[in-house]
Amino acid sequence: MEKISALYARYVIDGIPQELSPGEMLDECLASKDWRDTPVSAETILDETVDPQPRGGSFDSWRIRDYLALTGNAPDRELPVLFSAPYTKILIERALIDAVWQEGHFRLGDLILRAEWTWDLGRIGNAAAFHASAQAASEILTGLSLKLASYGFTEGKKCDLHLSTSVFGDEYEAEEFQLELPYRTAHPTFLPVRRPTLAFVDDPDSWLIYIPMDNCEFRLGGSLLSDCLQQGGDIAPDPTDPDYFIDCYEVLREMVEDNVIIAGATVGEGGLLTTLKKMASAAGDKVGARISLGDLMTASGEQDIVRLLFAEVPGVVIQIRDEDYDYLDAEFMLQDVVFYPLGHPVHGKGEIKVDASGKSGIQTILESIIRSQSSEGED
Repeated sequence: MEKISALYARYVIDGIPQELSPGEMLDECLASKDWRDTPVSAETILDETVDPQPRGGSFDSWRIRDYLALTGNAPDRELPVLFSAPYTKILIERALIDAVWQEGHFRLGDLILRAEWTWDLGRIGNAAAFHASAQAASEILTGLSLKLASYGFTEGKKCDLHLSTSVFGDEYEAEEFQLELPYRTAHPTFLPVRRPTLAFVDDPDSWLIYIPMDNCEFRLGGSLLSDCLQQGGDIAPDPTDPDYFIDCYEVLREMVEDNVIIAGATVGEGGLLTTLKKMASAAGDKVGARISLGDLMTASGEQDIVRLLFAEVPGVVIQIRDEDYDYLDAEFMLQDVVFYPLGHPVHGKGEIKVDASGKSGIQTILESIIRSQSSEGED
């Protein structure tokens, strides 16, 4: 198989020779050694890292509605080149999360990815960004104990990474630990049909739950919001805890197969609020939501609600029936997975109303009880 020179060239970045080429790093993640055909390349690519410019403006909480209008109507975009390493990991985790909604019977260890890079090497910093992207892909796949079925590279006029997911078939050479159950499923099935709906279900007693699947910080570097406002500063969320992602995935997948989740969405471009709006739009804008960020603010220590609503931390929003709440609570506690009850769907115009008082759900309940008791005492 012919390899593109940029995959196997020697890289010198910021004056430092890199030990491995992008192709050599990705070869280590291949499931089948038959696919490997590493050529000897005498080409050397010299480049330097380009850092994001300091952010000139600021984000205002009172403009959340305007921000949502921007992110909700933004066209598809390229991978943020200045944040190629963290966003490569985000895209890989996002692709895996997208798969969790599919019909079938499988676990995370049954999945295998195909990765296709399209990259513009004509600008300073882009070659270094591609090398960083390949390295990040290798690192996150190794951390998740997952493999590539194949990878590819095409030089073009944009920088992007396309990922597709399927189950690990018999044609791949699995390592011994990957063949052991319960890491994998005996006979996995993966069907191109979505099980829970994307759209909000019109049930005001049901719960909307947010599950961030990594412990990275809520930051806006590389986000769709920053891109829309042409503000390139800040740092990007950087997934660094694959073990936690695995724990989240396993319990989430079990709940999908058990039909506990009646609606679900991957938190993707635009972050949490944009995802909630997409769920409302999928319901024909006949169901909205009233959510509270109090628990999330308290647990994360992040008081900037714009970051909480628009940072693109890998995660999900799910809707469950009220009678299943205790079961979900017990299952997540068993796996040490943190979840945040956001609130409930609201029948209406598909609006997402946000309470950002910083009070937790427990505080709100206690204050409600106190007010109730005070009122009874006065009577």
